[in-house]
Amino acid sequence: MGSHRPFFTYTLIIVAVVLQLHMTLAPRVTVNAMIDSFALTPAYVLRGKAFLGLFLYMFLHADWSHLLANCFALWGVGSVIEPEIGSKYTAIAFYASAFFGGVVHTLLNPSSNLPLVGLSGGVFGLLAVLFLLMPLKSTLLLILPLPSVLVGVLMLSIEVAALIWSNATWIAHDVHLVGFLVGALTAFVLDRKKAFRGLLVAVIIAASLYYIGAYFGLI
Repeated sequence: MGSHRPFFTYTLIIVAVVLQLHMTLAPRVTVNAMIDSFALTPAYVLRGKAFLGLFLYMFLHADWSHLLANCFALWGVGSVIEPEIGSKYTAIAFYASAFFGGVVHTLLNPSSNLPLVGLSGGVFGLLAVLFLLMPLKSTLLLILPLPSVLVGVLMLSIEVAALIWSNATWIAHDVHLVGFLVGALTAFVLDRKKAFRGLLVAVIIAASLYYIGAYFGLI
């Protein structure tokens, strides 16, 4: 460990950028066909249509701002974790998180005709691996260099709160949370002792943040 280049991370970013460029330049009819075939639309999947969306939706994005935000997040996490666990396990963690996030999203929203696209489910999975196996490693996911355990706790708290209270139906918080859970399970498979230590650190950080918030009346 520790000697790998982030080949998978950079390749995934390049693929996503090339696809977005193609969708920008292609005729509208071609773009619509790509979305119908490769985005994840729960109602289509459950009717046996566009099943490939479960496997390919993570490569497409709604627009350039969506793409850039996701690519920055992927780079912020992937460039840190991939040199440590290698490209193979980074790819496994990413795809498993994105795929099962899509499956759960489909089952929770069986009548939805809203296409789901984006890398974020897989990114949340990689974040979970990072904050459990390397809790003190810095990541730029939130722009500022912060310990991954702090970023993980904050992002998880935000997603849980958003899932409960937010009405933003265009953001798939369920995919993010399932991706995070799958990534956490992957971390335990990769190194159970490190993952348990990381979980303990996360619990301590979460309890400390809660205590500080309660003390200052923020919670």
